[in-house]
Amino acid sequence: MNDKKVYIVLIGLFICLYSCSKSDNVSTTIPPVSPDTTRTSAKVNYKDSSISDLMSSSSGSTYSSITPMGKHFENLHQTTEDDIEWLSTASKEPPVPASVSSLHWATAHVNLFFYGKPDPIEVNQHSIGDCDGLAALACMAYEAPDFVKSLIKDNGDNTYSVSMYDPQAKKINVSVTSKFLTGDDGKLKSCTGHDGTEATWATILEKAIIKYNAIYKFVGDIGGIGSEYTTPLFTGQGNSFAFAPGSLNAQQLKKAVRVSLAKGQFVTGGFRKGNVSIGDVYTVTGHAYTVLVSLDSTSLFSMRNPWGFSPSPTGNIQNNGILNVPNDNDIVPLVDVRIIDPGAAGSGGTSEPYKQPTL
Repeated sequence: MNDKKVYIVLIGLFICLYSCSKSDNVSTTIPPVSPDTTRTSAKVNYKDSSISDLMSSSSGSTYSSITPMGKHFENLHQTTEDDIEWLSTASKEPPVPASVSSLHWATAHVNLFFYGKPDPIEVNQHSIGDCDGLAALACMAYEAPDFVKSLIKDNGDNTYSVSMYDPQAKKINVSVTSKFLTGDDGKLKSCTGHDGTEATWATILEKAIIKYNAIYKFVGDIGGIGSEYTTPLFTGQGNSFAFAPGSLNAQQLKKAVRVSLAKGQFVTGGFRKGNVSIGDVYTVTGHAYTVLVSLDSTSLFSMRNPWGFSPSPTGNIQNNGILNVPNDNDIVPLVDVRIIDPGAAGSGGTSEPYKQPTL
């Protein structure tokens, strides 16, 4: 998959192999549309608002009474001294995930923080089917860039140490080299920066997840990893819930997103139907997006495709993968979101629209 257009041609196969759905069910009853009382975001204090009135429409809770990491981490392997040594030794390379077995580890140039701090623009998916996990990393960068930056220590010898949490929510260090998954053509197939050739902070975190999984086996394969599996590795908190497509009307959905982002919760989303036009671009289904506050005040919010571009009828649009979700009863019933507690990332959050840095 050395050309991103392959994703568009083979999207049906991609959906079958790597489902990125974030909701357990789909509601068939659409609540009535209420008047838009939140059009002028400056007048709404989302930080001090609540979505308790919407929670009866939620589903897919990952709360666990066993571990703060959430139900997906219950009763997993407990860390041993040998595990600590292996994980913290950068030269101990993890196995190549089965879903990308044709790739191999090869050295790549690392530009850790191209813009001085983590930014969603530096999260671009290639051959690995971890769209949901990457969408979550991009959301972490959007809401808590300083926290994300603090996770990675550059050891000065082309190795990096990442602060993570084991399944029992105990802190561990996972160290990796600057070798990343590469194709026989010599091109980097791991997550990359916007130019597709350099590794970034997100590439480091992606590899740390692969190495972590070699010990704890919390997912079968990084291909198809969910956002609710991803952020707990770095925040120590895995409580989350979802709103299925059609469970909220437009203004309820906007409220759920804006309040959650303002409180520091991470929000990822998707569409239950693909090839639906939103302006000049198409939706992609079986795929995950990062949910952001939009620069367009007439939109409910924005969603960023981790491909870093948007498919359109005339080809790929290089717009950093961002589309604006309109206040449209044809589109809103297609949208699902998952909301994840921030844990160690803190509750700073944001009510500010995402502004991509100048390329």
